[in-house]
Parts: sequence; structure tokens; C-alpha cells
Amino acid sequence: MIGGLDLRFLEVPFLADEMMSAMRAEMSDTAAQTASTSKKPLYEGSTQYKNWRFSPEKLTQIRASLNTAAVSVIRNTFEADEVCSA
Repeated sequence: MIGGLDLRFLEVPFLADEMMSAMRAEMSDTAAQTASTSKKPLYEGSTQYKNWRFSPEKLTQIRASLNTAAVSVIRNTFEADEVCSA
């Protein structure tokens, strides 16, 4: 096994031992380079991290728009209730 990969399926009888060694070394080097360059904390791969990560500016914008929408709904509800009560 190289880098967690089972390479037994690559051991074809007609390939020379040197060729197999070279292939294994190349795959091992590639796997090591990939692992070292893409090492991120596990949570950064989660959908929560991707979908719920906001900058302070974006959070301010979201809060303002939700507040405006909530005030509008509550105002409309009170006005509708006042019209029905009158």
C-alpha cells in the first residue's frame, strides 16, 4: 500500500520490477505532494463551513435586511388587526 492505495492490482506479470518500482515511487511522491499542499482542517470541508461562513460586512447586511423584513411584517400585522378591530 502506498498513501493508503492498494497497488496489488498494478502488479501485472509482464511489467518489469523496475517499472513497478518507478510507478510506485511516482504515485507515492504525487500523493505526498497532494497531501502537503491541500492540508486543511476537517471542518473547512463541511457544508456548514461553506454555507454559513460570513464576513462581518455580510452579517451586518443580512441582519439589516432581516430586521427591515420583520418590522414590515409586524407593522402589516398590527395594521390589519387594527382594521379588523375597528
